[in-house]
Order: sequence, then C-alpha cells, then structure tokens
Amino acid sequence: MTRLSRATFALIGALSLALAMTAAFGTIALATAAQDDDSESAAKDVAAVDVDELNEPDDEVVVRGIVRKPDGSPAAGATVSSVAVVFADFERQLPEDFEPKLTEVTTDANGRFEVTVQKKPFGDLDFTSTRFDEYWKHATIAASLNGFGGDWIRFSDVKRPDELVLALVDDMPLRGRVVDLEGQPLAGVPVAIGGLSRSSTGDLSDWVNAIKAGENAQYAYRHASHSTDPELLGVPGNVVTDADGRFVIHGMGRERQVTLQIVGENVAFQQADALTREMAATRRIMFAEETQQVFGADFVFSAAPSQPVEGTVVDADTGKPLADVEVKADRFAGSMMSGLGHLKTSTDKDGRFRLLGLPKSQPDAKDSFRFNYLALRPNDDQPYLMRRMQVAVGQGLETIDMTIELHRGIWITGRVTNNVTGEPVLGRADALPALSQQQICDSDPRI
Repeated sequence: MTRLSRATFALIGALSLALAMTAAFGTIALATAAQDDDSESAAKDVAAVDVDELNEPDDEVVVRGIVRKPDGSPAAGATVSSVAVVFADFERQLPEDFEPKLTEVTTDANGRFEVTVQKKPFGDLDFTSTRFDEYWKHATIAASLNGFGGDWIRFSDVKRPDELVLALVDDMPLRGRVVDLEGQPLAGVPVAIGGLSRSSTGDLSDWVNAIKAGENAQYAYRHASHSTDPELLGVPGNVVTDADGRFVIHGMGRERQVTLQIVGENVAFQQADALTREMAATRRIMFAEETQQVFGADFVFSAAPSQPVEGTVVDADTGKPLADVEVKADRFAGSMMSGLGHLKTSTDKDGRFRLLGLPKSQPDAKDSFRFNYLALRPNDDQPYLMRRMQVAVGQGLETIDMTIELHRGIWITGRVTNNVTGEPVLGRADALPALSQQQICDSDPRI
C-alpha cells in the first residue's frame, strides 16, 4: 500500500475552505481522522478501554477478536488490518517518504484474529511534544473478505480490545460509465476512489435526506461520519474505464458513500459522490452556490474536456529556467474554492512543465470565475517566493503555453525554543512575504 497520506484526495491546507468540502475524499490521512466520537462497529454498549490497564509492551497494543459474516457465522480467512492515521496538522513534520506501518493478519477457521496497534507509529515525533501523545489511538482496524463489504473501527472507539467484533456486510458493486458531453464512451479514463464513509446505523437515508434538504457538506457529514481508506478493505485506489467507458468497484458494501475523482489526458478534473444503494442521481451543496453530483450504485457520468497547460518557470531577473518547482492547479474556472491542489506537477531541468486536467476557461462567467489559477511553490532549497498565476483564456482546446517568472526572496533562519526550559520546540513557522505593490499589480490583472 502506498503512503496513505499521499493517496488521499483530501486537502492538506487547513486555511482553505476546500478542506471541509473534500474531507470525505481523503484516505486514512484525513478521512479516518474525522470520525465522530460515537463511532461503533459490532462492539457495543461496553465501557471504553483504559489502555494503561492492558499490561502491553510500551510500543504496541494487541487487539483480539472475531470477524463475522452478515449471517453471524465466523469469517474464516478474512484480512484484518491496522494502520495509524496521519493527521494533516503534523504531516509536514514527518519525513517526505514516511509511511505508517500497515499490519495485516488473517482470521483462523473460527474467524478469530489478533492484531497489533502501534503506540509510537511516528518515530521520533512521539517524543517531541505531549500534543501527539494520544494521536496513535486514532489508528484504524479494518476487516475484509472477498465477496463481502468490509467493516472498520477507530481504536479509540474499541470498547473491549480483547473481544472486538467486526461485522462484514453484504456487498453491492458500484457500476459506472464515463462518457463525453455527446454521450460517447471514454475508454482508459482513470477513476480514483477516495474516502469511504458509512453511518453509525448502516443506513444512509439520513445523509440522503439531509443533502436533499439543502445541508452543505460540512453539516451533512455528521450523518455518514465513519470514514476509512477503502484500500484497507481491499478496494483498489483507482480503476480504469474499459472500451465501453465502464468500470465496476467491489468490496465497499451496501449503504456506503464514496467520493470519486475522474481526470484523464483529455478529461477535466471532476469529483462526484456515489452511494451503494439504488437511487436516482441528485446533487449536494458543497459550499455557497457550488454543488456536486451524487449517484446511486449504477450511473453514467458525463465528463467535460480539459484544457492542457504547459510552460516554463524562470528567474524573474536572469531568465534562467528553474527546475523542480511545484506547479499545481489552485483554482478551477467556474469555482470559487481555492487551495485545491488536486492536479500538480513539477518543472524539469529546463524549467518546463505540462499540467493536464484543467477545465476550459469560462469567458462568459462573472469576474474571477472565468479563469483557472496555478500556484507555484519552489522547493525548500530554492530562495524564491511562491506565486499564484492566472491562466489565460485559451482557443478551443488547444494547449496554453505560459512563461512564469519567480522573484528571489531572502533566506530567514531561526530556532524556536521553550521559553521556560530553553529546549527546542517542534512546530512550524509561517512567513507571508509580499512583492512590492507595483509588482503585485503587474502580476495580477485583476488589480
């Protein structure tokens, strides 16, 4: 399994309203972290565990239990997984290649298992601040078996770690078809599978009624707040449409909500929700006037064409091309949400980049809704300021070519310490430098 925080479609930028809108699409890195405190699986009505009384080794807790099929019989040969949650608020303090340890075991003939939960899954980070002492308890324990929908629970919601029951559910495949705006099938289009959610009752009716009543994503979330990475249930992270534009996803189970992302070489990035229940398609409010499609278990998705963007990033003073600069879509034409970052790439040794999946600009829309915007971020070894850049209106679907200048900044180094002990403090220092007013005006035609 890849690093779950890398596979997430949720957003890391806590300053962006888009985080709240797309949290459900995150994998373990974000979505599991958002589970409510009333999370429950088949373990019910018993007091929460006191970890200090478990007499376990310092670095792990052992959880024992049974996996049952929908008819109550033991599920022999089921996979039980345990993995830590990587929270957005300290992901940037972890090494770039950090991956939480994934533990997998198989149930015996009686459906029983024994799996460990790591108490120090983040290495040295565990010793730097008491702030993180309890984060390990958000680890997810999940069960899956071919032919069924899986079950999962957060460790902090486990009532009895010596007798946990994980209950599989009947499966309901999700069947979709991707077509263009003329109804023709689109083959070879990747469909990414994001955070998987369920309600505490196993019925999504309250969630459906809430979105139909006009509740936005933040409020409706409480009706399906138990989230996990679908890969923990054996569900692939992505699928690809066949020659007829079709795809099928197994293993999520009935009455589950999942967020899908669809983007391809010639297909603009779009996001939609799908529910594993029979229902007519509808829409839900994401933020203000923005909505998102919601489908039942069998649906057709109309994909919009994309506008390719490529260009060169250079030093504003010397014109020298800059390699390894991150270029990402910050805001899509027609959308008011920024800080998205769903699409990104980096410049090559010649400062060149190519970004696919942006929607066509909308010249007839109002104000800044007309344009796509890019955000450029130099790497940590480059003394340049970040920049947000408007993408010009293109002709048809032809590739737009840009030259983007980055301005040099001044390195600032420092050290943060505890004002009482003098010991170093792990944290984050933010700086918000600005160019001169004239430079800002020159770089942004809206001003």
